[in-house]
Amino acid sequence: MFPEVPNLPAPDIDAAVADDVVKFCQRENVSLIVVGPEGPLADGFVDQIGGRVPVFGPTKEGAMLEASKIFSKTFMRDFGLPTARFAQFDDIRNAKAFIEKCDWKGIVVKADGLAAGKGVVVAEDKETAVEAAEQMLAV
Repeated sequence: MFPEVPNLPAPDIDAAVADDVVKFCQRENVSLIVVGPEGPLADGFVDQIGGRVPVFGPTKEGAMLEASKIFSKTFMRDFGLPTARFAQFDDIRNAKAFIEKCDWKGIVVKADGLAAGKGVVVAEDKETAVEAAEQMLAV
């Protein structure tokens, strides 16, 4: 779970278990935990620490802005924040119909949820957009 760093032994804990991380930090006098990977943030790792050790990172609720494209786009729209037009689909027929009606150049197709930075296709044409939608909707 931990990368190898010369002259620095990896702690013998499961970094995905908040209680193990807290015990380690308390034992070693670690003053701050910085949670970086999107998965643990979306799973609520900061919430699980529960204030037992100072921690930097969003709560599970706050991480939804990164974890769910639908949540973040809806949030931006609802609060008047600048964002590109969007539509969401869970049915390929509706997605294809929307893509066919698009009149702007370039269509961005994004998967909802975490995708390690790979859940987006910037399509230059409608055929590429349809292919991306089919893949993301697992058609």
